[in-house]
Amino acid sequence: MKKRIIGCLLITSIILSGCSFWKPKNTEDDRKPMEQNSAEFDWGNYQKAIYQNRTLIKECNANYQKDISTIKQKENKMLDFSNCKFEPIDEVKSVSLLQEQILDVTPEQSVNTIKQWLKDIHKEDINTDEEIRDASGQYPNNDVDENTDSPDYWPAVADHYPDFKTGSGFFINTNQCHIQMGAGIYSMSDGVITQYLGTNGMAGLDALGSNSEDVKAEGFVSEMKDQSWELLSRKVTVDEGAKIAKRYFEEGKYFPVAQGVTIDVPEVSVFALKNKYGYDYTIRRKYEGIPFAYGDYGQRNLYDGYQVTPDVKHAYVVNDQTVSAYVGQSESNSLKKIGKEQDSIIDCKKAVSILQKSMATELKINVKRVAFVYCKCAFGEEQNETPDYYAFPCWEFQGENSNNQEYLHLYVDALTGAVYMYGNQIEQ
Repeated sequence: MKKRIIGCLLITSIILSGCSFWKPKNTEDDRKPMEQNSAEFDWGNYQKAIYQNRTLIKECNANYQKDISTIKQKENKMLDFSNCKFEPIDEVKSVSLLQEQILDVTPEQSVNTIKQWLKDIHKEDINTDEEIRDASGQYPNNDVDENTDSPDYWPAVADHYPDFKTGSGFFINTNQCHIQMGAGIYSMSDGVITQYLGTNGMAGLDALGSNSEDVKAEGFVSEMKDQSWELLSRKVTVDEGAKIAKRYFEEGKYFPVAQGVTIDVPEVSVFALKNKYGYDYTIRRKYEGIPFAYGDYGQRNLYDGYQVTPDVKHAYVVNDQTVSAYVGQSESNSLKKIGKEQDSIIDCKKAVSILQKSMATELKINVKRVAFVYCKCAFGEEQNETPDYYAFPCWEFQGENSNNQEYLHLYVDALTGAVYMYGNQIEQ
């Protein structure tokens, strides 16, 4: 589970050919791998790599249980599916290549949003001229020691407003509350957790999870939904708390949710707050019914020009009313379909075969989970450019490498057969 995994660079134990997205090794025939700039995504080359012999999605759905039985029964020295959970794919109707467009917020939008949010959480007494700061670097503060922990290191927005190019990076971080702008609201805490604990720290620690580390239980919401824990207001089931989180983000109160996007709450950690408890939920997006791959904080490998960038978002529910703190990607980022929708994909059995052919023979993975997801990758970071984000329809395989303490996330593109990956070191 997420609390036990430390992000690290993937020790590449998978053969490189066939793993690079823009040089996919097509196992369907003898076509040569494509050549293109590894720092950029090329739609034309992607189109050329799309498999011709794919299976209609409705047939994949009809044959899914039969395919699962075949996969589990077939002897495979590198991929062990004996204890694997296969997630349902009945919501998959069609797939597309998606481009994510990051929401930018103007200086005026940021200031107005922060002021409205303060009003909504009843913290209007905060002096916004003094407390709204900017962390974007547009106006470095050279008058304060850079090694200080004081918020005064960051320039006050009021000193330069409205002469900012963007409002992303505007923030407040006090003992009373915290909010930071970035593609909408990137993180916030209404201060309830800090106030209940009676600490002198900044409320931003609530959003970062520093006050939720005493974990008492964790797992999938679907498996823990009926468990009930005493929150600050009353006993609340895991399922009730998940619905509170889902409703909070789907409401889109400050920035509307992107078209086609809904919210999914797959995992939960129950943490202690003195003699009470709180829920730390993992939040991810769904696009037209298909979930995005999700993960947690930590480094991931920048491999050959792309980087897998799963949805990472935590929401903290400590009462029966609302989300008290959160941090993570925005559900307001728009998703643009590139090319035509596809009604056929590489089926699960074929994806397993592709994955096996892409792996080093000495690798042994105990596969824990298989799902159909959108896998988002960032392109262009190698050249320190503003990255472009594309999401590919993929079969996702998660599992432990029995040869070391790595937990691997492997993705087989359901249109091209390309393999993307990252790994985490499992904490002992």
